[in-house]
Amino acid sequence: MKYILRHIKLIVCCIIILGFACVTLESHRAYKQVFDHNIRSISELGSLTIYHEIDKALSMPVAVSLSMANDSFLRAWLEEEQKRPGDAAHIRQLQNYLAGLQKKFKYNSVFVVSQASRTYFHYEGKSGKTISPRNARDTWYYDFLKSGRLYGLDVDRDEADHNALTVFINCRVDDDNGKLLGVLGVGMKMHRLQDILTSYERRFALKAFLVNDVGVIQVASDNALIENRNLFATPPLSELKDKLLGHKDETEGRWSGLGSRNICMLSRYVDTLGWYLIVEKDTSPLRSAFRVQLIQSAVTALLVIAAVLLLISYLMNRHGKMLEKLAVTDKLTSLPNRGALGDIISREVEAARDWKRTCHAFLFDVDFFKQINDRHGHLAGDRVLVLAARLARENAGEDGMVARWGGDEFFGLLHADAEESRALLERLLAAMREHPELRKWGVSLSIGVTRIKETDDMDSLVSRADEALYRSKKDGRDRLSFI
Repeated sequence: MKYILRHIKLIVCCIIILGFACVTLESHRAYKQVFDHNIRSISELGSLTIYHEIDKALSMPVAVSLSMANDSFLRAWLEEEQKRPGDAAHIRQLQNYLAGLQKKFKYNSVFVVSQASRTYFHYEGKSGKTISPRNARDTWYYDFLKSGRLYGLDVDRDEADHNALTVFINCRVDDDNGKLLGVLGVGMKMHRLQDILTSYERRFALKAFLVNDVGVIQVASDNALIENRNLFATPPLSELKDKLLGHKDETEGRWSGLGSRNICMLSRYVDTLGWYLIVEKDTSPLRSAFRVQLIQSAVTALLVIAAVLLLISYLMNRHGKMLEKLAVTDKLTSLPNRGALGDIISREVEAARDWKRTCHAFLFDVDFFKQINDRHGHLAGDRVLVLAARLARENAGEDGMVARWGGDEFFGLLHADAEESRALLERLLAAMREHPELRKWGVSLSIGVTRIKETDDMDSLVSRADEALYRSKKDGRDRLSFI
C-alpha cells in the first residue's frame, strides 16, 4: 500500500509540475507577444506624434519661404539689384521687407542671397557679405543650388546670430523664365525642434533623432551629436541602415529590433524636411521589470504548488493510513482482522524467543451461532459478534489483544502465565453468560488456549489453539481447554 501511495504521489507531483511548466511557458510566450506589441505601439505612437509636431513646426516656415520666393516685390528687387549694386536706399527697402517678415512670423533669421552679386542681405542690416565657394561657411549655398530642389533644409550656425545652431529653410527665387535670381531663407533656432524631441523623449521614455539620407544626425536633444555622428556608422546599428533608410515613398514607419541589445528602432520619412525621424526605444528597463514580474509570478506559483503538494501528500498519507487501517480492521467489530495477525504473531514469537516473555494465544467461537442466525436473524447474529468482541477485548487485560479470525471465530493474545490466562478467560465466559442481551439468546463460548513457543509460526500456533478449541466443544462447550 505504501509503495502504491508513493507512486501515486510521485505521479501527481509530476503532473502538477509539468502542467505548471507548460502554463508558465505558454504565459511567457503570450505575455512576450503582448509586451513586444506594446513596445512597438508605444514607439509608433511616439514617432507619429513627434512626426506631426515637427511637420507642424516646419510647415509654416516652408510655406513662408515658398510664398516669399513668389513675391513680386522680392523678384523685382533682385532684378533691380543687378542694375543698382550697393545702392543704400535700394538695400534699405529689402531690409525693411525682411524685417517685416521676421516681426510677423517671429523667425530667428530672415535673409536673401543675390545670385547676381553673391551678396548676403540680413533683416537686421548685417548685409554686404559676399558669398564665395572658397569659404567653407558658404558651401551650403552651392550645395543647395546643386541639389536642384525648390527648397531644402540645412543645419548650420548662424553667423549673424552669434553662431547659434539654427535650422535654415532655403528656397530658390526664380524669374518668370526660371532663371535663378537668388536664394532666400528663414531660420529657426535648433532648440525649438530639440524641445519637441526632448518633450516626447521624456513622455515616451525613448530617444529621437532626425537624420539625413546617410544617417548623419541633423537634429537631436544633445547638441554634441548634431552633424558629428552617423547613427549607423558602427555595428550593430549599421546592420539596420538599409532597412530603416531609403523608404521615402512609404507612408508608414519601418520597425526593426536588436534583440541582443534590447533596442527597437522605428524610422519615418519626413517629407517636409527631407530627413528621417528615427525613434530608438531601449526595452531593457521594461524587459527587466517583465522578468521580475515573471519571476515573482513563478515563485508565487511554486509556493502555491508546494502548498498544494504538501496538502495532497498529507491527505494521501492520511488516506493511506486509513486504508491500511481498514485493510487490517474488521468492519463489523472494529477489531484487527486476520490480515493483521501475521505481523502480530511474528512479534510475539520473537519476544518469546528474545525476551523469554510468557504469552498465551486463545481461539474461541460462539456456540451454535448458525442456530442464532436462523432463529433470530442475521442482525441479531451481528449483534452477538459485536458484543462477544467487546467483552473479549475488555477481559483480555491491558496488554492483551483480540482479533476476528473469521465468521464467529476470534483469536487473541494474553501476556500472562497459564494461571492468570485461565482466570481472564473464565471471566470472559462468565461475562458472556451474564450479559442481558446474550443471556436471553443463550449465547456461550468455546475457547482453546495454548502457550506461544519460541519455534512457533502462525500456522503452528493457530493449529494448537484450534485443537484446544475442538476439545472444548467436544467436552460440552461453554468452557476453555489448554494445550
